[in-house]
Amino acid sequence: AERVRRAGSTGGGSDQRMELGVALLACRAIGLASRSAPELVAAFTKASAASAICGFMRRWLPDGEVQLAAAFALRELLEEDHDAVCGAVGEEAATAAAPRLLRAALAAHPHSRELQGIGTRAL
Repeated sequence: AERVRRAGSTGGGSDQRMELGVALLACRAIGLASRSAPELVAAFTKASAASAICGFMRRWLPDGEVQLAAAFALRELLEEDHDAVCGAVGEEAATAAAPRLLRAALAAHPHSRELQGIGTRAL
């Protein structure tokens, strides 16, 4: 979550593309880990992963690849199968404005079918 948080607050510089690439991979890892090991959702919640992902989405709204990776991570974090911690993740996501950011991503990238599907399901 920390790598995603850093990329969401990066102001630019020579390391910007590298930070972006690492954060994209981190979002995918968060999503995949949440899917295959639901007990990790609690750890991601403790690390404020949803807030970090929302900051990343906010910072990189024009980048469709960022929005897709972030929407995937949020969708997997918020899956109904994680009942024990889903309430906490959902509360964190709502506080971080995830629904508004997901709608903004969908509006900014209307031709990305994959993002439209994943983003809609995350909502």
